[in-house]
Amino acid sequence: MDRLQSRGYEAVFPQDIPRHRLDVTIICVNTPTVGGAISLSRLDHPEFLRESSAAADFEQAWIKVYGGYDARSRRALRGLYGTNGGRSVTEYETDIRTAEMVKYASNIYNATKISFTNEMWNACRQLDIDGNEVMEIVSQSAEGMWNPSYGIKGGFPYGGSCLPKDTLAFESFARDRDIAVPILQKVIEVNERMQRVATQVVPKAAEPSSALPVAVSVHGS
Repeated sequence: MDRLQSRGYEAVFPQDIPRHRLDVTIICVNTPTVGGAISLSRLDHPEFLRESSAAADFEQAWIKVYGGYDARSRRALRGLYGTNGGRSVTEYETDIRTAEMVKYASNIYNATKISFTNEMWNACRQLDIDGNEVMEIVSQSAEGMWNPSYGIKGGFPYGGSCLPKDTLAFESFARDRDIAVPILQKVIEVNERMQRVATQVVPKAAEPSSALPVAVSVHGS
């Protein structure tokens, strides 16, 4: 076992795991004083490293998540990094289950984005359109690409005029031409299911999502 000390704690993790691969369960051991008791705390510290540059990403991390059952242990784990070399790093302290789910959701999102790009690329290929050029422009035109706050609140289906219209229209267009768009079809299916869920689960007093239809009055001079 390997150990790192921080504020009276030792973080213990398997010695054969490289230091830059901390996507493991860590046991934070309270270092006892004379006659004191030892307490153990389980933590989860997911990593967000790219395979091709894992060591560099560890040294220049853009985010760190500390999952634990109690704030004291999370702070101790956080303290292992000191001041992060004076760099500004986004850090979150949360519970263990949330930390574990963040890691899964992050990788699933990345995989979904790549698969969506491939689905659009394949549709463009069958339509004799440059799919890479399309997605390069989409990376700037689609708000979900450049606005990190867009679409991250669950419980509400997408609505308005554009999203339902264009998803249904392109799914029908692709089906008529035998172009496979399984992700798009699932997007529509999930949204229809969320429309039913929202009416059952979301409290009536809940703040409406910006994704739902909103009446806007425009007053000119």
